[in-house]
Amino acid sequence: MKRKTRLLALLLTVMVLGSSLVGCGSKKETEGGEADTGKKGDGPLEFTYMSAISEPFASSTDNMVLKELEKRGNVKINYIWVPAASFNDKVATTLASDDIPEVINGATSLLLDQEAIVPIDDVLETNGKNILSRFTEDQFAFLRNPKDGKIYGIPTIVDLPYSFSWTVRDDWMKNVGITKDPETWDEWKAMWKAFKDKDAKKDGNKSQKLPYVGDVYSLMPVFGMNVANNTGFMVDDNGTYMLAYDHPNFPKFLDEMRALYKDGLLDPEFMTRGTWSDKGNNLDDAINAGLAGSWMSWAASARDAAILIKETVPDVFCKAVAPPKSPIDGSQRIASRNKLYNSANFTVAAEKNGKLKDIISYYNFVFSDEGVKLASYGIEGTQCKTEGDKTKILSPYVDNFGNARKSGINFTPSPHMFTGDAYMQIALTGKEPGELDKYTEQFYNGLVKNDPYLFDPIPVFQTDAYVAKSAQIMPKIESLLAECIVGKISTDDFFKQYNALKGQGLQDIIDQAQEAYKKVAK
Repeated sequence: MKRKTRLLALLLTVMVLGSSLVGCGSKKETEGGEADTGKKGDGPLEFTYMSAISEPFASSTDNMVLKELEKRGNVKINYIWVPAASFNDKVATTLASDDIPEVINGATSLLLDQEAIVPIDDVLETNGKNILSRFTEDQFAFLRNPKDGKIYGIPTIVDLPYSFSWTVRDDWMKNVGITKDPETWDEWKAMWKAFKDKDAKKDGNKSQKLPYVGDVYSLMPVFGMNVANNTGFMVDDNGTYMLAYDHPNFPKFLDEMRALYKDGLLDPEFMTRGTWSDKGNNLDDAINAGLAGSWMSWAASARDAAILIKETVPDVFCKAVAPPKSPIDGSQRIASRNKLYNSANFTVAAEKNGKLKDIISYYNFVFSDEGVKLASYGIEGTQCKTEGDKTKILSPYVDNFGNARKSGINFTPSPHMFTGDAYMQIALTGKEPGELDKYTEQFYNGLVKNDPYLFDPIPVFQTDAYVAKSAQIMPKIESLLAECIVGKISTDDFFKQYNALKGQGLQDIIDQAQEAYKKVAK
């Protein structure tokens, strides 16, 4: 597959990406020398910031990084942290009051609908040059609202394309006599059949194992469809924004899924368990319980599952492998990471009280070289140590992402840029690739060795039609897909009912999404 320039992916309500810095190499020098900070003058700029929060961020008792950013940026931020499950309700009740925070992180569609946030294009040009410098032209386009082309928020950037990997239980392969990693689609199916028919676990129980665990959306890229969500939106190799169900390869994919299910090779819970599932999503439970022979998920699962399973299966080994080759064109594809997360939106209150420019100036500091280093590596001498041009995160903060985030490093509920170098340091617990144990080495391999196969995730645009009709229509498509795969309806029936949905609003969703894509992907 010819690799394309990476457009970013993201929900309209989820945005962002970056560059790199100390120990990683910056794409652009920060403009204007010293970074602008908050209020100029004697006292600090004070404003209120509201965001959803969850673990491990919620258990932070001493967020050193946020405190240091405030100190250096000459601001005092009154944070309102809300449990993620109740965040939208909290935003709605807050908007109904007379006390609206100057910055609200998330709930973009609701805020736009209530006209509670203001565009910041002009202010970014004057007070946010460091922020703008962190985006390529393609990435910058995705900051814009497809309805009016304006920018309303600042995202969190994770400057690393790697995230997912295919993983196989290598010990299962050996137990069934397979000595070569599967490459072609036929080889993968032969391996799954061997897992099913033979004693892959060496426990005499053929029923307590699942050859493949996950959803069917994770298998769509094998058939040339660059899907990275459970809605099925994608961009084909010609640059056309579409639903996978309209792709010319979809009928072949559907036939293969029906055959896998009939032969007992497909995960029987494929609609509620998987990387892109938004339902039960107990994928990790099945993997960590030792039931799974293979899966497509976070690369870290190759390490984490093996460490858990080895307590009962000492010879366990989870091996990160390349994606299956397409039976159609031989291509290999896997989704890259969403680099843009959340969106810190600036409300009418910030504009009304005259603080908008100063608040943008503060975040301009956060996105300066100094701010990026602090948000990515922590405080020099306490959380990190710099020698020459290399900054290393210190233990215990480099030991795992939980420790790092509790202390404020890569604290995603607040906008910042997190360098790929800092990510890899924590992912590898501060070790170099040659120093890794065999389990972490597979995590590392799953990240970097998939680079040739990456495609960009695609945004699901929150257009008027999508907001109004998706809750009724999209679940119907999922249900039709499941019924067809398990044999309750024929493929002809699937397409007949799918096309009927186009007359009930699905075509409006597709048409408006295609128009939105044209606006942001010029």
